[in-house]
Amino acid sequence: KSPYLLFTNRHEIRRIDLVKRDYSQVVSTQKNAVALDLDVANNRVFWCDRFHRKIYSAFIHEASDPSQQVPLVDSSLQTPVGLALDWLQHNLYWTDSGDKSISVSSVDGTKRRVLISSDLSEPRAIALDPHHGFMYWSDWGTRAKIEKAGMNGVDRQVLVSENIEWPNGITLDVANRRLYWVDSKLHLIASVDLNGAHRRTHMSSAERLGHPYALAVFEVCVFLPSLIPV
Repeated sequence: KSPYLLFTNRHEIRRIDLVKRDYSQVVSTQKNAVALDLDVANNRVFWCDRFHRKIYSAFIHEASDPSQQVPLVDSSLQTPVGLALDWLQHNLYWTDSGDKSISVSSVDGTKRRVLISSDLSEPRAIALDPHHGFMYWSDWGTRAKIEKAGMNGVDRQVLVSENIEWPNGITLDVANRRLYWVDSKLHLIASVDLNGAHRRTHMSSAERLGHPYALAVFEVCVFLPSLIPV
């Protein structure tokens, strides 16, 4: 099948076919859906709504029906802003900038556990490498940085802490073993290897990167939404 891109504009989750350019709605009438991830094998989408303070799931072919949108995590969430699926162990990981934590649960919302709750200011995006057992996240707080830890929360280390301001979005290029991020204040796309070395700036432009807040890598392309001032 054609590859497709799934994204949120906060009020809807939409899908665009990257070959046919077909554009369709997957989930409608959301209040503030700010992060999502996809279980490709089971054709299931997960997303968090910051307004409702919940994490939801639905099968893509049923996601337009509100009755099929299942709340998985609906308690003790303050400001869920980042979400990632471990497709090997079937766990969900998320960041909460309200209580400044990174948490995990099973894919049905049970067996919930806080992994990291110290030295986090404004945790934002999160990305996983289940094959190698690592998670990565960004923090755009007072001391902005991108960090790495085992998927159980141990062996934490800082990968990027210099020349970084608002790292709103991160993603992994697993094939080439690199981490990409967008910086909304510095208006750039950059990357490092998975040890934090060999940093590169791929684009730097206030005009073309007005306020990027997420990104995805597929084959040789980088996709990102950006708010451009008018």
